Amino acid sequence: MNLLKFLDFFSKPKPDVYTSTRVGGLFSILGMFLSFLFLILEFPAFQEVRIVKEFTVKNNPWTRKERVNIDITFPKAPCDLLTLTQVEEGGEPINGIFLQKERISHMGKKIGKFTPVNDSGFQNFEQEHKDLMNAIHNKEGCRMHGNFSISEIPGNFHFSFNEKIALYKKLSENDIKAVSLDFTLHHLTFGMDPNQKVILSRYPKENFTPYHNFVIENVQPNEKINIFTKIVGNYYATNNLKNQGLLAYSFTANYQKREISPLEIYLQQIRKEIKETSTLQINYTFSPINIFHKKADSSYSKFIVDSLKVIGGIFSIMKVLNKLCQMKF
Repeated sequence: MNLLKFLDFFSKPKPDVYTSTRVGGLFSILGMFLSFLFLILEFPAFQEVRIVKEFTVKNNPWTRKERVNIDITFPKAPCDLLTLTQVEEGGEPINGIFLQKERISHMGKKIGKFTPVNDSGFQNFEQEHKDLMNAIHNKEGCRMHGNFSISEIPGNFHFSFNEKIALYKKLSENDIKAVSLDFTLHHLTFGMDPNQKVILSRYPKENFTPYHNFVIENVQPNEKINIFTKIVGNYYATNNLKNQGLLAYSFTANYQKREISPLEIYLQQIRKEIKETSTLQINYTFSPINIFHKKADSSYSKFIVDSLKVIGGIFSIMKVLNKLCQMKF
């Protein structure tokens, strides 16, 4: 029995040693209040969903076909002139990529769908030129939206007047000044948009595009705008299986303006021809890395342990403050 008493870590002082004071009571109340307050503040952090990220390398990069979703408005460029071209690294340009075109007024209101002149020939060219002149004089713009496929090989797609260079060359100097490649990029994403909507309902803090209603104005006839994107594949799931879940692509981007060099302009002038016009070029590169996102379960035991740490720390501080007050008074 004496051995058990020797091992007692919780030795009990005699009752007459205890002395209760009003100051001690105030610090006890303050300690309980602060403990309760910090527990309330800690609970939302416990409820917050933690996202764990794991990085994996693609097994077969550059073999997939992915979708580009885009919605862009050119307020000073008629639909008659605008074309979209895709170029893969080391490949030939792919012309005639189809996006829906809508004619818009200078106030930004929809006029109607754009119907191109499909047949070739002199008479149809004259009709195209007539339609273009009417659009310029009415200060029409163009909205292009829809989706198209690209491979994961690095490349670009660009909006320009180059495919309609014959029409562009017939414009007067004043008409060329009235036409500009100013744009508002309303929406640009890669992959399946429906996937992103489902993912955002479960991971509301994710952001798949840095560009929403991105505006560039005062684009000159001799300017090229380059947007450089780096695209990363993201898998989202709540289980522990890798590469199982919804796939969505996020990307980082930056842009720069570049003027056509004075030598290019000079050569075009002496040849009395225009080979290139202002261009909006979106360059893309897919990362060989995939990111797997999963929700981490909240642990009640961890919350209890953290709460006890907070309570113990608060009452330790209250004890020190109480001791200092007793020494001073």
